[in-house]
Amino acid sequence: MLSTLQSLHNRLDRIPKSTELPKEYSPNEFYDEFGSWDEAPKAAGIDEKQATLDEIERVKKLVMFLAPAIFMDTANTLRQIMTRTLIPGTKR
Repeated sequence: MLSTLQSLHNRLDRIPKSTELPKEYSPNEFYDEFGSWDEAPKAAGIDEKQATLDEIERVKKLVMFLAPAIFMDTANTLRQIMTRTLIPGTKR
């Protein structure tokens, strides 16, 4: 069970959810064996704090990648609204 959890963690690059277990496992098996789902990653040697920091870093990179595009889209939309509002005869 622990090797399955470790390989799932490696594949997803984050702590897996109990709903992401392969079909041959039931979350109840992990609850019975480890007392709770939260205890299973600890037993598998997965560093929860490091996994959380890795997830924060992943989201940060995604936001930094998307931010310029979102900003440009918002700026273009505002420019269109201002043009339509401020320049007489502009199609609305």
